[in-house]
Amino acid sequence: MFVAHVAAAFHFQHHWSHAQAVQSTAIQTEQLIGIPFGEGLWFSYLFLMLWIADAASSWIQPSSWLNRRPKITLALHAWLFFIAFNGAVIFEAGPTRPAGILVTALFTVLALRRLKSSNS
Repeated sequence: MFVAHVAAAFHFQHHWSHAQAVQSTAIQTEQLIGIPFGEGLWFSYLFLMLWIADAASSWIQPSSWLNRRPKITLALHAWLFFIAFNGAVIFEAGPTRPAGILVTALFTVLALRRLKSSNS
């Protein structure tokens, strides 16, 4: 879904212009926190690359993916979660924000249950 979101945003909103995407990100960030920070777009690019790499590694080498250090998985997934939360809740409005809060709460409960069961 995120890959489709990025493709749609670049096609329909930014007309395949990185400069336009940076400018749009700067405007949104300034409206939200008072600081124009278009470079925040790079966090979205990093999110996309890390998420694809993590998903691909789970498909290509599932045993290696399952057996990697838990701290690496926790750090990676916590960062991905933080970026997704910002994208779905902080930088959104309308019905997307409450839906993002609901999904965030659900994933938080599931993650905590999984973490608790793995520590038992």
